[in-house]
Amino acid sequence: MIMKKVILLAACAFLSVSGLKAQKLVEGSLAFLKNEKQINLVFDYTDMKVDGDPGKEYVDDQVKDKNKDKSGSGDEWKKKWETTYRTDFFQERFIKDFNKETKGSIEAGYFQDAKYQATVKTIDMDPGFYGGVVQKVAWVTLEVTLTEKGSSAVLAKIQIKKAAGSQYDMGSMPVFELRIASAYGEAGENLAEFIVKQLKKVK
Repeated sequence: MIMKKVILLAACAFLSVSGLKAQKLVEGSLAFLKNEKQINLVFDYTDMKVDGDPGKEYVDDQVKDKNKDKSGSGDEWKKKWETTYRTDFFQERFIKDFNKETKGSIEAGYFQDAKYQATVKTIDMDPGFYGGVVQKVAWVTLEVTLTEKGSSAVLAKIQIKKAAGSQYDMGSMPVFELRIASAYGEAGENLAEFIVKQLKKVK
């Protein structure tokens, strides 16, 4: 009976984020991207939240708990959280899955010479967790603001709400950064799918 309850909790944890993904154009139009081949990406984690709470509180708690278990490990984790976890896992997976979805019709990446820029701001995330039978995929909510190079004028703004990591990545769920990277990959794929769909409507 206990094992059945545990399995049920695991299923509910997954279902609580699956099916909630949503992409919405909240401002402007994407028509200006019709003949573009590249978009420059900038990632912004300023004032991000973690499951609705201030990100700073989450980081401080993680550092404290990890340092308690092993001196210095929390400080090392914080460095990775602010650098390599983002660049080598979250952003890399976002870009990879975006470009895989567009199949070359339009490419996103670090293209500083591109005419248009997309600022991908993390609004909220849930890192999920792995506890053997009980596990929960990560999700991220992003706001993507498109501008022309050298201009702050907003041409379009897209919201990606609670993009959840893929269940096909469940094998990597014990690894913290891979679990969150899966959610960023889903967000990148969702954004690409949305842009391609919108551009098909442009004559």
